[in-house]
Amino acid sequence: MKSLVAIILSTFMVGLIWCQDIQVPVEQQVPLLIKILNFDRNLRRNANKQIVFAILYQKMYRKSLDVKNEFEQTISKYSLTKIDTFPIKFIAIDVNEDSDLASVIARNQVNMIYLAPVKATNIGDITTISRQKQITSMTGVPEYVNEGISIGVGVKGDKPQILINLNSAKAEGINFNSQLLKLAKIIE
Repeated sequence: MKSLVAIILSTFMVGLIWCQDIQVPVEQQVPLLIKILNFDRNLRRNANKQIVFAILYQKMYRKSLDVKNEFEQTISKYSLTKIDTFPIKFIAIDVNEDSDLASVIARNQVNMIYLAPVKATNIGDITTISRQKQITSMTGVPEYVNEGISIGVGVKGDKPQILINLNSAKAEGINFNSQLLKLAKIIE
């Protein structure tokens, strides 16, 4: 009987992993995330001469690839070249192809990451890297904020909602001003 319950629960949990998805279109997420970053009082301290923003995705997972492509199209459409006064460079990293993600992130001097929907990936491995290297982590998948990504975009009613995992943000060296925190849903 216990093994039957375990099988049912594991099947249910696998279903949850497959259901994780974005709630707000990428075209709305990108400008919102860029604005949110301007509320980080440590942005100047954490950025070098340029901000390297990595989009983490899975090429073989269609939803993930689509989000990465939409992110890049939105960057191009809005001609996003700066955050605050820092030039920004966007790169894409396939989390499946780059087995040593920490090395790839270090080699590219990544300051910020956006995690697209992924499957069969341990979010904790990504948040460990972001915390150790003081990299701001963001996503459009609200569940990932509960798993330790610092900034997310969800939906409340029919409007985008800013989600902030305050403990993760502090661990990544982010210091948001109170204006933003009043607007966001705080997850601890």
